[in-house]
This record gives sequence, C-alpha cells and structure tokens, in this order.
Amino acid sequence: MNATQRILAVINSNLVSNGAKPLFEYIQGNNFSGLVSNIFCDAMHDHSPYKHNSHQAYPDLVNPQIVEQGKPAGLEVKSTIQVGKGGESHKGTQAGTPLRVTALTGRPATSNSYISCSPS
Repeated sequence: MNATQRILAVINSNLVSNGAKPLFEYIQGNNFSGLVSNIFCDAMHDHSPYKHNSHQAYPDLVNPQIVEQGKPAGLEVKSTIQVGKGGESHKGTQAGTPLRVTALTGRPATSNSYISCSPS
C-alpha cells in the first residue's frame, strides 16, 4: 500500500510543482480507480509472493507457492472511489470477502480511492 501511495504522491507532486492540477482533476473517477488498481498490483508483485497473472486474466495476482484445487491461489484487486464498495467480480457478483479496504491519499477527503482484494 505504501508503494502505491508513494507513486501517486510523486505523480501529483510533479504535476502540481509544474503548475498543473493533481491527476484526479484530469481523469474520471473510474479511470483513476483503474490506475490505482494497476499501481497496487505492480506493488504487490514487487513486495509480496503474489505475482501478476497476466495483463487480462482473472485473477489479477497469483501466488505460485500456494496451490488450491490444482491452481495457484489468487487475488482479484478492485479499486473504487465509492466508500464501502468493493469485492465485486467482473460480472458484478461477490468475488469473496474483501481482505482489506483502505483509503489512499492524493484525492480530496470526500473522494478517496479504495482498494479491495478478494480471494479468487
């Protein structure tokens, strides 16, 4: 989580120090959430046993060290700007109990981005 916050802080700091607006003022909430999700997945890949599955495959991250029913254990990562939302699969149904939902800085307090990691 810290790596994700650090990257977003660097992006916003560079934009603001060059006279621009913070990133979230340029892009729609759903696009910002997608960016946060991608950065978080990269951080998990770099700092945990969970690794990228592939660019478009479900789940987003897999742990090859843990095998469940013949497949590596996985985490599906979702990010949203809506408080309390999370844990939904690609089809809009519950993907599992969220392991963690944490607010990220870099947006106004009323519209933070939240990450939900659900077991696949």
